[in-house]
This record gives sequence, structure tokens and C-alpha cells, in this order.
Amino acid sequence: MANYPLFINMKDLKKYTNVSGNVEADKLIPSLRTAQILEIEPILGTDLYNKMSADILADTLTGDYATLLTDYVQDTLIHFAVSYYLPYAAYTIANAGINKHITENTESIEANELNILINREKAVAETYKKRLIRYLTANASLFPEYTS
Repeated sequence: MANYPLFINMKDLKKYTNVSGNVEADKLIPSLRTAQILEIEPILGTDLYNKMSADILADTLTGDYATLLTDYVQDTLIHFAVSYYLPYAAYTIANAGINKHITENTESIEANELNILINREKAVAETYKKRLIRYLTANASLFPEYTS
């Protein structure tokens, strides 16, 4: 797991979504990793996913693969990651149990409001996902691992 590359960084996740800059990375990484495995790997296929992972780890991702990552994969992943994070955002699971964070100057949202936010993020992610699939399909010759 130590050599598991994330396809986006926290700075971009926060920059391109409504996730506050003060949300700690360790709160977001589980949702990001889950979204990457459950949403991105099936789109790319195992061979292309593994090739990109290896190149990211080796810091050798260039050319068409870098374009695929930065222009298509990351947009999709960012919004899926947030949709996975939102249900857990107000909670901490610790030895003492599950705690809900409520501060003096905030008000918790209702479940239906949370569902609206989750569904909006999923809708955005699905739009980017369709765009990613269209790009891969139209440019399959650039990514031999995609069709292997």
C-alpha cells in the first residue's frame, strides 16, 4: 500500500471543488483512494491503470498519458472522491466510538440536503466520466493498454 499512487493531489481536489482548504488530507485520502479504485480503474482497465500507476510512481508519466491524466482522469476522480467523502465529512471513527463534529457557529445539514450535495457531485463526476470514456474510445490507438 505504501507504493499506491494517488492520481490527484489534495491541492487540486480542494481547488476544483467546494472542499475547504482546511480539511486535512488524511480525512480525504480514504475517499480518494476508494473512488480511484472503484471508479477510475474500471474505466481505464487494469493494464492501463497499472501502467499509469507505475509511471506516476516513477515520475515518468509523459505525453499522451499525462494528457489523459490531467485533462480527463483527474476531473472525473476529483468529483467522485468528493461524492464518496461527503457522507463521512462530519464524523470521526475513533476508539471511543463514532463522533459527529458540531461547532458553536455551525449548523448540521439535514440528510436530504446532504443527499442533494452527493447527487450533484456524482452527476458532475458522471459527466466527466462520459467525457473520459469518449476520449479513450476515440484515441484508443494512443493507449495500447486500454484495449489489451
